[in-house]
Amino acid sequence: MKAGYLVEDGVAIFPKGITEIENYAFYNCSGLTSVIIPDSVTSIGTCAFSCCSGLTSVIIPDSVTSIGTCAFWGCSNLTSVIIPDSVISIGQYAFYNCTSLTSVVIPDRVTSIGDYVFYACIGLTSVIIPDSVTSIGDNTFKWCIRITALTIANKTYQTKCVDGLLTIIYNERQHKEYTIYKAAIFENMSNKNMCLTPCYVAQLDEVCAHGKTLKAAIKDLKWKLAEERGQEQYADLTKDSILSLEDAKLCYHVITGSCSIGIDNFVNMVGAKEQYTIAEIIKLTKGNYGGDLFEQYFNKE
Repeated sequence: MKAGYLVEDGVAIFPKGITEIENYAFYNCSGLTSVIIPDSVTSIGTCAFSCCSGLTSVIIPDSVTSIGTCAFWGCSNLTSVIIPDSVISIGQYAFYNCTSLTSVVIPDRVTSIGDYVFYACIGLTSVIIPDSVTSIGDNTFKWCIRITALTIANKTYQTKCVDGLLTIIYNERQHKEYTIYKAAIFENMSNKNMCLTPCYVAQLDEVCAHGKTLKAAIKDLKWKLAEERGQEQYADLTKDSILSLEDAKLCYHVITGSCSIGIDNFVNMVGAKEQYTIAEIIKLTKGNYGGDLFEQYFNKE
């Protein structure tokens, strides 16, 4: 906790007359449970309340215009946030992994929402994005597993979280034993234009797979459900082993059962290289679908 900032009986105490909450002001302050930000404050700094695991409520005044990067990252007991009409920008990772967050109100003056802002907010069920927002960053709603509706500029889309990816659902039908969705993966938004990857989703029981075509979606679903996919061919590799891009994609596909379209999208997002070590793949895919399984495979004795 930064000098000048105090916590008394779980409540944040701020220096008098402050206009900006400093970076890391209350970082990792587990005893903090309630925050009422003074109306002299105009901006909330980077990681100002990050990792305050006991924080349950925050009141942000109308004087605040910007919420900084990672401002409330990892506040796992924060249940709701009302963002005032004065706020224009929400920095990347601002509410990352706020797993208890069930509702958030985004005001009409916000123009930009950064990368990963609501990443892994597993309690969120719906989000309303006002018409003022012109850009939404990458992975903003990744691993928001309970979001079933996304409203952007007064148009509401039915959504489903598939392998961590927010997927817009256009229609649903049965094909043999499978439930089939015509869909699109939400990537981001720029200049009010949503970047979507058209796809199909095949579902059997609770297991889903994306595919560029219906046939590809069913094929990858069967692949994901298979107990044996030839994982043993990689048994002799170590974390220092080097694979070409295509071999790295195939290795991840085989070991984790991840969808081909998901792997391709991930590579496009992080930027492709010609070669990767196994250790690099583990680092890049941490927190993504199959990442833990891939790491576990190469951590074996």
